Amino acid sequence: MSGHLEVIVRRTEKLSGDVHTFELVAADGGQLPPFEAGAHIELFIRSNLIRPYSLCNDPEETHRYRIGVLNDANSRGGSKIVCTQWAEGMRARISSPRNLFPLEPATGRSLLIAGGIGATPLIAMAHALGSRGAPFEFHYCARDRSKAPFLEELLAGSLAPSVQAHFSEDRRFDFTADIGAPTGDDHIYVCGPQGFMDHVIEAARGLGWPDARIHFEYFDAETDTSGGPFKVQLADGTEFEIPAGRSIADVLIEQGCEVEVSCEKGICGSCITDILEGLPDHRDHYLTDEEKAQNNCMALCCSRALSPLIKLDL
Repeated sequence: MSGHLEVIVRRTEKLSGDVHTFELVAADGGQLPPFEAGAHIELFIRSNLIRPYSLCNDPEETHRYRIGVLNDANSRGGSKIVCTQWAEGMRARISSPRNLFPLEPATGRSLLIAGGIGATPLIAMAHALGSRGAPFEFHYCARDRSKAPFLEELLAGSLAPSVQAHFSEDRRFDFTADIGAPTGDDHIYVCGPQGFMDHVIEAARGLGWPDARIHFEYFDAETDTSGGPFKVQLADGTEFEIPAGRSIADVLIEQGCEVEVSCEKGICGSCITDILEGLPDHRDHYLTDEEKAQNNCMALCCSRALSPLIKLDL
């Protein structure tokens, strides 16, 4: 498939909090495609096992990509395989960078709010903002220092004056005190565990921040596939029953249909598919409220149907 890149794992490092970093370089020794701050790549770990990870190095670097991977005890397989089996010198296949979490043109401050491993896309943003002399604040939040694996490198480099650490037992992050009401053309960027992000977004809205100036990217989210069965019809008229507890993507892939999936949690957009007929029950975190209201596409990895049958452009 086009857009796939062959790379070599040039360097690995284990950080605190069971986070591992991987430095990837082009297998042919050349330059890698450029990327924007906030972008991610997808790792093709095994057949039908694809996972997205944010790039956390300076976007001005074209000789390498760097990612951070949490060896999560609740891993569905991807992060555990990468953290325990990927080694220096091995070849791997990845996607070209894709940016679903871009920096917005702004004249005010960029307020970067990270929870734990959610710092990764914001680190690239901080480098980009620092390079162009744009004002920003980086608020790094964690239970304690051991759960903030990138903090030491942030405090040791040129970004340090803009970095503030917040720990549960010491200098806990307080949105009202640390950020406050919107002023000028300030923008908020937040990434981290779902509960953390929901809290920050709710606090921002409560202080009058407009949604257009609150930007976020989920790297993990709860999925709900409960509900009664329904039918999916493909463009050629073929129909499949989708039972409770199973996603559309699971059933279609099992039946030999080509469906691109990655996160399987409704956060990356890989499986968004156009709807020809029917009413979807949107359960993803990727589409905006406005896009969901149009009901002309849906995420096959998590969303269901409100109508007895939904026809897809597949």
